[in-house]
Amino acid sequence: MVLSSLNETDGPSQASQMLLVSQAIVSELVHAQEKGLSVNLNDVRVKQCKKLRVTGMPKLVDIISAIPDEHKKTLLPMLKARPIRSASGIAVVALMCKPHRCPHIAMTGNVCVYCPGGPDSDFEYSTQSYTGYEPTSMRAIRARYDPYEQSRGRVEQLKMLGHSVDKVEYIIMGGTFMSMPEDYRNKFVAQMHNALSGYTGTDIDEAVSYSERANTKCVGITIETRPDYCLKPHLSQMLRYGCTRLEIGVQSVYEDVARDTNRGHTVRAVSESFHLAKDAGYKVVAHMMPDLPNVGVERDLEQFKEYFENPAFRSDGLKIYPTLVIRGTGLYELWRTGKYKNYTPNALVDIVARILALVPPWTRVYRVQRDIPMPLVSSGVENGNLREMALARMKDFGTECRDVRYREVGIHEIHHKVRPSEVELIRRDYTANGGWETFLSYEDPEKDILVGLLRLRKCSEEGTFRKELVDTDEKTGQKRYASMVRELHVYGTAIPVHGRDPTKFQHQGFGTLLMEEAARIAKEEHGSHRLAVISGVGTRDYYRRLGYKLDATAKRKSRENAMSGNQDQIEIKTLETERRSSPPPAPAPQSHKPKLSPYVIIPIWIALSSSVILYNKAILDSFHFKYPVFLVTYHLTISTIGTRVLAKFTNLLPDLKDVNMTKEIWVKKILPIGVFFSGSLIFSNTAYMYLSVSFIQMLKAFTPVAILVVSSAFGLSAMDKKTFGIVSMISSGVCIASFGEAAWNTTGFAVQVIAILLEASRLVMIQLILTNLKMSPLTSMYFFAPVCAVINACILPFTEGWAPFVHLKDLGGIVLATNASVAFGLNVAAVFLIGAASSLVLTLAGIGKDLLLIAGSAIIFGGYPTVLQLFGYSIALGGLVLFKTQGKK
Repeated sequence: MVLSSLNETDGPSQASQMLLVSQAIVSELVHAQEKGLSVNLNDVRVKQCKKLRVTGMPKLVDIISAIPDEHKKTLLPMLKARPIRSASGIAVVALMCKPHRCPHIAMTGNVCVYCPGGPDSDFEYSTQSYTGYEPTSMRAIRARYDPYEQSRGRVEQLKMLGHSVDKVEYIIMGGTFMSMPEDYRNKFVAQMHNALSGYTGTDIDEAVSYSERANTKCVGITIETRPDYCLKPHLSQMLRYGCTRLEIGVQSVYEDVARDTNRGHTVRAVSESFHLAKDAGYKVVAHMMPDLPNVGVERDLEQFKEYFENPAFRSDGLKIYPTLVIRGTGLYELWRTGKYKNYTPNALVDIVARILALVPPWTRVYRVQRDIPMPLVSSGVENGNLREMALARMKDFGTECRDVRYREVGIHEIHHKVRPSEVELIRRDYTANGGWETFLSYEDPEKDILVGLLRLRKCSEEGTFRKELVDTDEKTGQKRYASMVRELHVYGTAIPVHGRDPTKFQHQGFGTLLMEEAARIAKEEHGSHRLAVISGVGTRDYYRRLGYKLDATAKRKSRENAMSGNQDQIEIKTLETERRSSPPPAPAPQSHKPKLSPYVIIPIWIALSSSVILYNKAILDSFHFKYPVFLVTYHLTISTIGTRVLAKFTNLLPDLKDVNMTKEIWVKKILPIGVFFSGSLIFSNTAYMYLSVSFIQMLKAFTPVAILVVSSAFGLSAMDKKTFGIVSMISSGVCIASFGEAAWNTTGFAVQVIAILLEASRLVMIQLILTNLKMSPLTSMYFFAPVCAVINACILPFTEGWAPFVHLKDLGGIVLATNASVAFGLNVAAVFLIGAASSLVLTLAGIGKDLLLIAGSAIIFGGYPTVLQLFGYSIALGGLVLFKTQGKK
């Protein structure tokens, strides 16, 4: 009776109340979904709690648990907590090994000056470099650092929060895992795999074997380590565990900083560890710390520039950890006594923004700050959204982030609600750590969205120590080194291993196409006999389906010598047995163009384009400086200098690094086109000495016809009836305009016609021999300006001699300087103009410019066009509009 009375008095329990509220919330969400309504989950939670008079709010896990099975498919995407966690296609599970002392204490006597945590710190129950209050640390402490409990708990938590856990990537964090006793390491990794497979043994090789067949696949393991624990024995042991990626603490590229902060290793050791790790197939991620003692802003920026440009570094990924002052560290004492001071928050955002602008498109920035709770930070980062603030600052600077993570399709779908429309295969080659790297990717170059990537490396002779990556040519007896696929990743929301979803990007064939292209490059360009892949335990079946197999010799070797480890991690494919046809060569990398509003750039372009023509006309005619060859040579010299200054100090030539310019290309492609370009500029400027600006602009309407004629002569295009009609319309209009010219000059007409033919030939030659070198106008000027300047300088003595230099005083320095500035400004404006508007808008803008130029030149120089000329030009303009909107592009 007493219990009954208590129940009646107390009412429903807290748990049952939360269950009722969760069911009510789900009912409202289902109703909204069926009606196609958009609702805010927090608003619904508050509303239902008030309605049912419940104190507190139900957890997201409770709401997800209350969803009926028939509605989970539609509601889970709406409720998924932090969808960014699986946006890259895998679920990341971070684990901590037990606390242990830093291994370099025995050599240096202490830990790094900025490093918290560890058995001897104020946070004694945490692992080295962590405080114990980070989310991963707290999960590890609750599990008493048991790897099985950490793994199972986190996987179940992600599953309850709506994430797909079919593909899991482990990260082993805390201290230096590879410095722990081998027996501990083997059991730790075995328990990680057992958490996915259900196997209960402690033998590492058996645990890996069972994990391979588990429903939840371990697609990769990342281990945090140091350069001095990333040597050949360590690399072989980590392969045995199923490790595919290494995170190596670098912190600084300066030897004095490494010494002063008590790192316990040299910068040279960093580059050597990168070299060995990449030649063993690993992906390499570096930890870097801006704002270290005795560095300063300029050295910080310079070190990151050095890091990305020096082939001795150039890692695949980067974690940027701005220096934090934490109680109990050596740095805390320096800060407390005034010997160290952090950057101001605003300065730090500026620096991180400038660092992100330096990141090449093949590098992924995994993190931009530590996950240490702010109350534990005495000085340093004051904002938890540093990356977001840095990206906003980049927009203020006019720069853009192009790292892999920023461009991932899953990130774009979540943050920007944008999907790629036209996906292309793009290739980027670079050298790093003694090897030839090829970065293949499927991207939408216009939207700059990355769908999938592959990292291919030609192993180097100096760094390759794995026996399965070297064989001997039976004919010559020489050693042959394999090519290595170090990473294959298709991004987007994680899809189950055997699942298919046409609205997603995983399991749509992108990975297979990337592997086929990698095999083609390895065989045809690297000259490799075999292609190897570093494979996660859970991805072996995928590579077997592509014809790869585990190396039998490597297996025997591992049994004979325990130090070499289980070599099954590397899959091998003999390329001579390849039967399938190779895909077409990858298109050239698309340049990432700077953006500016069309309402701003089009008027600027019209003003600059008109000003250049009017200015040149004034110099050659009004100022009586009749030396067009010298004027063109001067412009090209300034352009040569200007483009190199912009390339060094701005990001206006982002595609410059993607252009693989060789001596052969210079001689066979750039030089011939440069000859036509030079001739076109000289003759077009010479025409202003004989003809009015308005008449020259009318004659230029004939350029599309000349292009069609020349391209037809080269067999690049055929002229159909429609095109012939448009050509006839333009030609007749130009003829009428020419017939109506009051101040006819045969020499000037002939010179302008030659200029048009030379320009048409140049454009056709670009189409013919530079199809694989897509360059922005400014990048084109970077290569062509010096060639044309030299050509013109060679012509100058035989045409105009020393006379231009004698008459320079008649122009004056101000005229020369402003004339060159306007001409070069037009080239810069062209970079922003490309992609600013549609082809129709640009065509109309060009016509508007021509009309304004004709009117302006008539007012300034006189010589108004006749009625017959205007009639003929209007016909030609009509044909020009049809040509650019309906005819040949």
